[in-house]
Amino acid sequence: MGPDADVRAYVCHRAWVRSAVRLPVVDERDPTPYWLVCTRRPSRLLAVLGGR
Repeated sequence: MGPDADVRAYVCHRAWVRSAVRLPVVDERDPTPYWLVCTRRPSRLLAVLGGR
């Protein structure tokens, strides 16, 4: 989100959640560059997904 965001990105935004993680899409066949997912525990989500 913001002025530098890519319009092709998948965004799961919740107004009451103040933090988010940006997850890059590594499949070259998928035109989605990244997912932006709101979460209350970003470090925990990244740890579970193996991005830490």
